[in-house]
Amino acid sequence: MILYRKGLLAHAMGTLKIKELHPWQEPVLKDILAFRDVLYTAPTGQGKSILFQLPAVMEGGDHLTIVVSPMLALQYDQVKKLKGKGVAACALNSDLTPAARRAMLEALPHMMLLYLAPEQLSREDLQEALRHCDVSRVVLDEAHMLVQTRDSFRPSYGMIGDFIQALPNRPQIIACTATATEWDRLEIQQALGMRDCVCHCGSVYRDNLYLTVREVDRRNQMPAAVLSELEDWNHKGLALVFCPTVLDVQHLTKYLKSHRWKACGYYAEMSKKEKKACANDYAAGKYNVMVATSAFGLGVDIPNIRLVIHAGLPLGLSDYTQQIGRGGRNGKKTHCILLYAPGDEKRALRILKGNAGEDVSPIKKHGITALVKAIQSSNCLWDSIAKYYGERVEVSCGHCTQCRRKKNIA
Repeated sequence: MILYRKGLLAHAMGTLKIKELHPWQEPVLKDILAFRDVLYTAPTGQGKSILFQLPAVMEGGDHLTIVVSPMLALQYDQVKKLKGKGVAACALNSDLTPAARRAMLEALPHMMLLYLAPEQLSREDLQEALRHCDVSRVVLDEAHMLVQTRDSFRPSYGMIGDFIQALPNRPQIIACTATATEWDRLEIQQALGMRDCVCHCGSVYRDNLYLTVREVDRRNQMPAAVLSELEDWNHKGLALVFCPTVLDVQHLTKYLKSHRWKACGYYAEMSKKEKKACANDYAAGKYNVMVATSAFGLGVDIPNIRLVIHAGLPLGLSDYTQQIGRGGRNGKKTHCILLYAPGDEKRALRILKGNAGEDVSPIKKHGITALVKAIQSSNCLWDSIAKYYGERVEVSCGHCTQCRRKKNIA
């Protein structure tokens, strides 16, 4: 167990080059340093990762923090930054050669942080290596993924709890994400086997994201509607367009290219090499428009996305909130435009049913219903989102579609 000592904390903050903590971080860190199981939420880009990195650095190389992270790009980014600060960290994944993997596993007893995807947890060589390590804590980053994907395209998420139970000594369990409903939080705690868990839930509201909703007369007009939004854009930063399906991505990318936009398409079925090249070129500015399925939204850390467009109804209010959260990470004003057509609600349910290969769960149906209700309501859209996540404080952003309508009526 870590003792809360200011000297150790100050040294760790210096190592990680953290000048000061945000007010919301202090109570979360206090519970983490008390070695309690903790679940916390905070908007993307607000410093969730440092809250489990700090205790790992305070402990030094005698204890290991395992971070289960869904995306290779996110793992590489975090490990690169930590190594640059002199922190012993590594990422164990399928890209490693057999020799590099063996060397990394042998070095685990001297590591502070190990990043990996949930699919790695069932590997026998990892389980054998961990018998020689003192695993202090297991962290589940992007914890909402456990609820959303464990029964579908990433069943390994459903096995994380069993992995934790099989460790020689029970570690501290930490779960963090940008968004989680009250039901999600209960599911996460149960699936991971968290005990007497302390929950810290920050507001999902981000005042630099300006939300707009527009209805398109017919679905076949969607590409032209996206083009119109891009032509009205001030071209500051990058644009990110989310589509519900791979075919939508392919069609829209081709359409935008035909109108001389530097656009690239991104979806899960692409090869690792193709996805990496596409994401890197987009971040570097070679492309100024990314057209993608939800596969791109996860783990994205590109600060200068200044326009987010949904070309069709997202697959639920959680998806919508996560995806708009990829914009404006540099704190600058970012427009988020949701374009939807008649029949999109039924189409979203069909897509979900096709993804799951079975009937859509009541929770996912509720997510779509909640999104439709939010965009059709006269209430502030941010207020509807906040209420969906169980926030009790009323929000009035003053600049979403609904708030602008109220101002015009007044």
